[in-house]
Amino acid sequence: MEETKEEHHKKEDKTYIKSKKKWKDFQLHADLIDALYDDGKSNPTRVQSETLEISVNPDRKKFNMLIRAANGSGKTMSFLVPILNSIEPGLKTAEDRTLYY
Repeated sequence: MEETKEEHHKKEDKTYIKSKKKWKDFQLHADLIDALYDDGKSNPTRVQSETLEISVNPDRKKFNMLIRAANGSGKTMSFLVPILNSIEPGLKTAEDRTLYY
């Protein structure tokens, strides 16, 4: 049986590989880490791990990031996790929530 084009690209693209790092290795709020585990995301993918090392660093300066990786590699989560992490934890209403840049 011949492999599909998607299977072939998945083999070639190393971004599908799970990272050896865990969510707890990044400076994320405990509630966010719990939510990621509850959603079945046990480890970040390689692309998530590489981008989170930069984007959740509290000493970072403002910057632009361009991520190029295969479909399903976790690019969207690479952008979403730092945004969610920037919301002050413990606030119950949308009016109380503040994003920190």
